[in-house]
Order: sequence, then structure tokens, then C-alpha cells
Amino acid sequence: MSVNITDAIFAQAERDPDAIAVIDAKISASYRVLCHGVRSAAQRFRQAQWKAGDIVGISLHNSSTLYLVSALALARMGITQVSIPANDPASLRAARMERLGVTGLVVEHGRSASSTPGSSVTTVAIEANWLTQSPDIAAVDDIREPGGDSLWIISETSGTTATPKAIGISHTTEDIHRKKYASILVHLPGERVVSLTNMQFLTGLKRAIGCLSDGGTFTIPPTSFSTDQLLKWIEWHCVTYISCVPLHLHQLLRDIQTSTPRLPSVRVLRSGSAALPVSAVREIRRRISPNLYIAYSASETGPIATATPAMLDENPGTVGLPLEGIEFEIVDNDGSAVSVGMLGHVRVRGPGIETPYLHATDAGQAKAFRGGWFYPGDIAVVNSDGLVFLKGRSDDVMNFDGIMVGPAEIESVLRQHPAVKEVAAFALPSPDHQDIPAAAIVSAQPLQIDELQHFCIARLGVRAPRVFLRFDEIPKNSMGKILRRRVTELAVKALKKPPRS
Repeated sequence: MSVNITDAIFAQAERDPDAIAVIDAKISASYRVLCHGVRSAAQRFRQAQWKAGDIVGISLHNSSTLYLVSALALARMGITQVSIPANDPASLRAARMERLGVTGLVVEHGRSASSTPGSSVTTVAIEANWLTQSPDIAAVDDIREPGGDSLWIISETSGTTATPKAIGISHTTEDIHRKKYASILVHLPGERVVSLTNMQFLTGLKRAIGCLSDGGTFTIPPTSFSTDQLLKWIEWHCVTYISCVPLHLHQLLRDIQTSTPRLPSVRVLRSGSAALPVSAVREIRRRISPNLYIAYSASETGPIATATPAMLDENPGTVGLPLEGIEFEIVDNDGSAVSVGMLGHVRVRGPGIETPYLHATDAGQAKAFRGGWFYPGDIAVVNSDGLVFLKGRSDDVMNFDGIMVGPAEIESVLRQHPAVKEVAAFALPSPDHQDIPAAAIVSAQPLQIDELQHFCIARLGVRAPRVFLRFDEIPKNSMGKILRRRVTELAVKALKKPPRS
């Protein structure tokens, strides 16, 4: 029977129906109640004549638990789902729905017709009683459709360095992705879990489904919370597994000023989506939890590598070892493997790596998928133990008079300076040098640019940035990734004329 990504959750409901599946600020729902709610939602969607193979969007403001119920119901029915962020302007939502072929939309009660773009789109409002009705699961038909190679979800890349690309992930592929982490980042039965990433993002939804598939309890804090409120939530609900991105960890570091781990009971503190600087890794393990795991992945591939606490003890800059089943190589511009310790392009292949992009140009396909390999666009080195160290994005690497300079090495040095609060390294175009290494700085205290330049030259030599600009804030996307193209645009505008080296 073809796998459906909800199967493991429904199997948990059969084995231990009264175990707690979901906790939010208002309810605590067992696996029996959750699966009953999923079936009830599916019945409502069927009344709207939605069926397997349709593409339906979810556009909810602050209903995380019912977002999860809706997402599971669509998956159970074999309907492909798409996140349509409710806070986006109507024009952006309409464009995304048209681009991805959305014909139905899950919304909240009270949404006006004008706030729901697309006159041909059928809308269904979520119902609070999906999780408060009598949990007689047998009383509601189970509308399960085979998943297999049909699309579970369409996600779009972050677009930090290029136009976002649409990726279709099948039920089979997501099942492969989840099982790659089984031996390292598994959730224990009954373990309390929190993900700080909203479920409208693919990562947030994956974390919820992974927790429930393993028999854990997924806790959903209020949408907006301070560090103090989050810490109280973690302690009150005995959370031992935290999933987040560097953006969250940097915020926690700003607010937690302890000399010992603030969360000693956390078994897994999982960070993904972007690399962490060495200085941050050390401080996170000292002040938040020593049990930090770094997950290196891409939307197109799922998990690629994971760094465990033991690996970080000796190599705090690593993203770990490639996972079992992943063929991993570092290659030069011609596709030939480079020597240990040499900088090169990451490429991977193996089960669960999606190809091609949906609606992408031939040029976009050819750049990412070549000769049976997927190139995620990362620059990295591998040491003699096989550990992977990310050094930046291929599109971000600067060619300064033939010298290749990665933004990560500049940022790593500048973060060591006490006056630097945030930094983004980037390239300024130059007719004489091709790229001039530059750095945008958010300062924590007064600083002299000359002193900062000497600081970098002493540690980077010829790879030191030639231009420094003060920014009030570094442009980032919602996952905390630096928008380098935007940084370059702002820098060029500020300089008004090509800089001199």
C-alpha cells in the first residue's frame, strides 16, 4: 500500500489513543481527538468537492493548531497543499495561487471576500469544533487516499539569492526524509516537543509531523512570545526537544545572560535552515543547552548532514557528517572532486532528492541538477574525518583579483570584534577587480572603521574586506537568512559611486 504521510500518526492513535498529541494555549488533544479532528476536516473538505490531485492553499493568521489539522486532513485525502501566508498583501497571495495552480483555500471565519484573492477559488473556513467534538473516531469516515509518488506539498525556496523556485515533495519522498534522521534526531514516545518555526513554513510543518509520527507530544506556544514567556512554556510543559533556526538562537543569546545552561533538561536543541558561527555555537552550548544538534538540509534533498554534540566538542564550526544513504562530494568548477581541506561546491545524490523544479526555466534546472547530482549552491570543505564545514553560498563567493573569498570567513572574523553586533559580508562590483569584498556592520558600541580594517587584515590578510558600511539592521528573510542582494543594493545606493580599493 502506498504510504500516506499521515499513516504513522493514525497508527499512533491506534496503539495509544489517549496519549497526548498536541498542546496549545487553550487545549490538550489526545491522538484520538486529533485524528477525529482530521477526519472531520476531511469530511468538510469533501463537501467542498475537493479531491485527490487538487491543489489547495492554507491561509490562516493565528490558528496554528487548526493549521496542523487542516494540513493533515488535506494530506490524508491525497490533496496537494500550499502555504499562502495570510499576512502577505492580497496581490502577492493572488499571484502565488495563480502561479502554483491553487483551486481551493482554507481560511478563518470572518475573512471577507476581498481578503481572499481569486474569484474562481473555493474557500472553506476552519471550524474550532474539529478538536472539541465527541472523539468517537469510528463515527467519522476515514477519507484516506494513497500518497506514494503523488505530491504532498508544494514549497518554494527562500529566494535569498535568486527568484524562488517551486518544489513538489511527494508522500514517498517525505517519508524518506523523515527516516533519514531516525537514528539521530528521533523524538521519544511521549516526549514534549516545541518548534519555534511557524507551520506556514515547510520546516515548521515537517517538525510537527515528525514529532507526531514518532509518538511525541507537539506543543504550540502562543504566536507571539518573549524569551521569558518561551522559557516559562518550556519549563511548565517539561519540553525536552526544541527545534529552531539561528534567528531564534541569536535572540535567546541576547536575552539569556547566564554562566551555565539555562535549559539543562533539554535533550535535543535542534538548529537548521542556516549555518551558525563558531562563537555562537560555543555560547549556545554554554548558556542555553550543551545538547545542540545542527541539521544541514535543503528543501530539494531533505536532510544532508547532522552535527551531534560530540562532533561540536572538537569542531564547533561543522555541520556534521553526511547521513547514511547520502552520496556527498565537494567538487571544483569542472565537477572534479577536490582534495581534503580544499574549498569547493557541494553536490549530493540519493533517495528522496527531488528533481526537477516545478515551472522552472531550463537554465535554472541545469544549474541545480547536473549529471544525476543536485547542487544546493553551497561552498564547503571536508576535513580528514569527513566532517563538513560550510563556507558560504556559491553565488555569494567573491572573486577578488582571482582570489576566492567566502562571506562566512569574513563574518566569522568580524563577529569576534566586541563592537560588532551583526555583520553581512558581500561583494561590490568593480570593473578593475571583478568583486571587492565588503562588510555591512551593525555596531554594538562606537567603533572606528580604520581600527576594524586593521583587525580584519591581521586575521584575513588579502581576504579582508576593503569597504565597511554601517547599517541600522541587516536585511533578512523570515527564517533569518541574510538577503545579500538587498545588502548590495543598499550599499551601492549609499556609496553612490563605485568604491576604490
